[in-house]
Amino acid sequence: MAQSPPFIFPLSSCDLDTLTAIGDLLSSVMVYQQRLDDANKQAQLDVLTGLLNRGAFELRAINLLQQDLPFGVDYAFIIIDLDYFKRINDSCGHIVGDEVLRLLACALRKFFRSTDLIGRMGGDEFAVFCSYVGEVDQLTRRIKKFQDIWNRTLSTAENMPHVQATLSFGIAVAPKDATTYKELFHKADIALYKSKQRGRNRYTLYDSETMSDI
Repeated sequence: MAQSPPFIFPLSSCDLDTLTAIGDLLSSVMVYQQRLDDANKQAQLDVLTGLLNRGAFELRAINLLQQDLPFGVDYAFIIIDLDYFKRINDSCGHIVGDEVLRLLACALRKFFRSTDLIGRMGGDEFAVFCSYVGEVDQLTRRIKKFQDIWNRTLSTAENMPHVQATLSFGIAVAPKDATTYKELFHKADIALYKSKQRGRNRYTLYDSETMSDI
């Protein structure tokens, strides 16, 4: 004898109430999961600029190093510092200073690839972690191009006709200079220090032969 298909008989009001309750529960779970995902995403971002915060930047860079270095992928760790940023806050106020930070964050997002990591490390210091192909000279040419773009961006920004904020860069590359996040950060920071020593508004590549640990 053939079996009757399910629900061949009308559902009772109790059955309908149960199905409605299950639907409401599933909907609530989906809403909760979305809110949880949004909260986790927000926890990784810098409040002022919307870039990755320092902790999220570090975790993602570590994952990329562990994932890609064994397959011969080269990475650059670039630290970017706004020169004399304290003068902007002191002379123009923190509102203008915050706007300069947001402008720089926006310029970095537009210039670098969506696959590159861009973060605010704190204060007026930013960082980019990106893969590159070819010679390091190609990377430094891109840094010089970004310097030019930033100078034009700031000079044409509204309500900032007298604000001057050049950039200093420190660059370390993996695996040539180091293979861990901590060492790359340290060596890029040394290179940044050299940029500042040499007058700011420039980039410096880490060089193990001419730079000792500070």
